[in-house]
Amino acid sequence: MAKQGFLGAIKVKSGPSVAFTDVPLTDSGDQTTYIVSDETKRYWDRSAAVTVEKSSDGTNWTTVPASDYKIEYVGGRIVFNAPQVSTDSFRVDAAAYPIETIVAGFEWSLDLEQEVQDTPTFGDGWNDVTPTRKSGSGSFSWYWANGTFFEKLGDDDLIIILYVDETNNIRYEFTGAITTDSIETPNDGVVTEELEFMANGEIYYRES
Repeated sequence: MAKQGFLGAIKVKSGPSVAFTDVPLTDSGDQTTYIVSDETKRYWDRSAAVTVEKSSDGTNWTTVPASDYKIEYVGGRIVFNAPQVSTDSFRVDAAAYPIETIVAGFEWSLDLEQEVQDTPTFGDGWNDVTPTRKSGSGSFSWYWANGTFFEKLGDDDLIIILYVDETNNIRYEFTGAITTDSIETPNDGVVTEELEFMANGEIYYRES
């Protein structure tokens, strides 16, 4: 399934990750997904330890077992397996990268794919399939400025943000690798550059 849009951004790490402690997590509204409150700490280092704590009184804190939640390193989110008590407070220790935007684009496309494996049942005459891995790839266009992306071919940890509606912050975001960098120079127009990319890990759809 292909999705198309008009505005996107590619961001890079502008320095090594910096550890932080006791940063509050904010309920997204469903008592299941909690977002790190500090927007400058939302792109986490996968190699750094993550510790989540909760408190019912804001003074006494206990560590939440890692088996109780999933970590979304892109976007700085903790997704619990079950809704939490609305009056409880949560905080997190992790490490985040400083991030800078290196380009904003004017057009993009995203293809989301679900691989399947044939798993036929003997004797019924029909073929059955079982979903296996998901993947994503696409393209990103912008007005050429320099050789930045030529130098980044093969990097697998670029942060790619594709806006469906920038005003309302509706977007897809994920880490990815640039696989192709195409530059077009018309004889009567502006030089453009088109990147093809593959997602490296999960693609997240965001509305906040």
